[in-house]
Amino acid sequence: MIVAQLANGIIAQPEPGLEGYCPLCGREVVAKCGQVMAWHWAHVSGNSCDSWGGVETDWHRKWKLRFPLEWVEVPMSPHRADVAVPHGPVLEFQKSRLSVAGIHERERFYRNLVWVIDGRHIEENFDFVSIPGDRRSGLPAEFRWLTPSASWTYARMPVAVDFGRPSELFGMFVLRHWNPIEKWTRRQVESVFGERRIWRSTDLTVVTGQGWWWRADDFVHHMESWPDYVAERERILLGKATR
Repeated sequence: MIVAQLANGIIAQPEPGLEGYCPLCGREVVAKCGQVMAWHWAHVSGNSCDSWGGVETDWHRKWKLRFPLEWVEVPMSPHRADVAVPHGPVLEFQKSRLSVAGIHERERFYRNLVWVIDGRHIEENFDFVSIPGDRRSGLPAEFRWLTPSASWTYARMPVAVDFGRPSELFGMFVLRHWNPIEKWTRRQVESVFGERRIWRSTDLTVVTGQGWWWRADDFVHHMESWPDYVAERERILLGKATR
């Protein structure tokens, strides 16, 4: 865990000597601030309360800390969401392999979910047929994914592949149709760009389709803008309803 609740209610990262409480189970946690492992919070009992929890890497931590601490590791009993955007999706950062059953289990639980997977080791398997000339964020691109990870092609929610190139592209490529800022109506959500499918070959040696380029900073900015955007949409709808 990288955040815990202090006795005064503040959500904080670990620091030497701090004690706090797990936002999910309410049990006592202590700050582990050694010289070998990354600083983290650990349950005094030694047992994690989230069965989906596991060893986290620098990649996980850096992604989480791009967002306000109040959005990080949000309790959604019996689990903690990596990042929960208010009025928006849950962002799950996944480095290790997951089975199709495991992917669908989390998608059913969170319902509105965007996967971000570590793709730094698979970038050479991507062949981009067409990409935006200047690679601006949110523009479509056609791709071929050679020897894909079969489980991720069965994800029902958007899958973003982080190629780890923040200076250039950020390396985010969304396989499923999705746009971080969508047109909200009273009863439905309509994607700005419409649906973009991916196609599987019968032997799963290649997956082709159309997705979207995103820069890391733009993606984070869109996520941070989501609550204000939804609040503005609700204000407009409420104004129309009272006329």
